[in-house]
Amino acid sequence: MTPNVNEALDSLYNAFHEFKSIHDDRLNDLEEKISVDNQIAGKIKKFDSVINKAEAKLREISIKQGNRETIVTNQQNDNSQEYKEAVASYLRKGDDIAIKEICTKAALSSSTDNIGGFVMPVEVVHNMNKALRSTSPMRSIARVTTISTGALEVLIEKKLPNAGWANETDARAETDTPEMEKINIEVHAMYAKPKASQQLLDDSKIDIEAWLMSTIAEKIAGVENQAFVDGDGTNKPKGFLAYDCVEKESLEWGKLEIVKSGANGAFGGDPADLIINVLNSLKPQYLKEAVWVMPRSTLAEVRKIRDGDSGRYLWTPNLEQASPSTLLGYPVIIMDDMPALVDGAASKSMAFGNFKEGYQIVDRQELQVIRDPYSAKPFVEFYATKRAGGAVVDFDAIKVVNFSE
Repeated sequence: MTPNVNEALDSLYNAFHEFKSIHDDRLNDLEEKISVDNQIAGKIKKFDSVINKAEAKLREISIKQGNRETIVTNQQNDNSQEYKEAVASYLRKGDDIAIKEICTKAALSSSTDNIGGFVMPVEVVHNMNKALRSTSPMRSIARVTTISTGALEVLIEKKLPNAGWANETDARAETDTPEMEKINIEVHAMYAKPKASQQLLDDSKIDIEAWLMSTIAEKIAGVENQAFVDGDGTNKPKGFLAYDCVEKESLEWGKLEIVKSGANGAFGGDPADLIINVLNSLKPQYLKEAVWVMPRSTLAEVRKIRDGDSGRYLWTPNLEQASPSTLLGYPVIIMDDMPALVDGAASKSMAFGNFKEGYQIVDRQELQVIRDPYSAKPFVEFYATKRAGGAVVDFDAIKVVNFSE
């Protein structure tokens, strides 16, 4: 070989060994890092084990203390599919062995106060609540909270503290102490008793849970929505129309403001002005999610109202079925549980407001079902109980139209 070739080979050999040395060092570093990572992973695994044991202990403590919310949640997290299949077997055949076995393994109790029946799985209750929202107008516009106790306490500021401007060296006057009010919203029991033939229950292609939940929702929706509108608060929610309604001059906390139409059972001399006055009576901070609520009898008259200057209708139809029509740009919600508008009869047949701020619905998370194959032979009857409550929590957020002189 020529000297140039030898030099080239030596250079290549040296370069290769330099490359090998560098990557050997990197490989060693990587192996050391993997070793450290493995040690960290081992510690994390041990830490997870400690956490799991702590969570198990907390569940045990909660069960001993009778925390039903924890009991129901654990049933769903640990045995969701198994529990649902067991419930389906109970609903179809009255077979409660599988449910009892699951509860025995988990040291849980799903019996309804020793009178038979079982607490429905959480996801099944969620499905029923979805059906309720689609059939209950008030649930679609109000604030809904789920609790595990017998009542929800809401703390309301009746009067905000004063504030003002001042120079750095000026004396500051004392500000008023904010006035607070505590509203206690209790949940009340509702029940439904849907019936099914044994042939329906034996049909494996029918989702028995879905059928039962939709049937219960249909029966309960009308009852509870009526209470959310005008319930007196005795063994039922207190509806927003059940509160004292006064004109602006007499308005105070705990009462709703009314705007009179000027005629019994009618819109009076200038319907367009009435609608505008009602809209302007609501404070600006509530307008973003404000809606009109009214029965169909009131809507029939609203659809006829024109602007006196332009001659245009104030009501705007929405051609999309999923979206409501609007009145002066705000959605119109049909609520036939409100008093009908009848000519010559005074009635509170329309309201405007932000019900998410103004009205609070409270649900107890459990739905209990008892299977009764004896009381309604040859049908199987399901006795379902659900608890809910409701009350006005912000009296500035809702305005009521009183069709009276």
